[in-house]
Amino acid sequence: MKKLDIHVDTTDMDIAIRFYTKVIGLPLKKGVTGYEIDKPNVHVEFHQKKEE
Repeated sequence: MKKLDIHVDTTDMDIAIRFYTKVIGLPLKKGVTGYEIDKPNVHVEFHQKKEE
């Protein structure tokens, strides 16, 4: 079974979430290390990354 698997490390969570909402639009839930969605064919994780 094909699965969309997206992992994003971002220094700006607001921009990442806005982009995701416009493109994919499935509801995200706040996880331990960021935001995520886990459905049978879609897995998305956003992780906050510290600016260097």
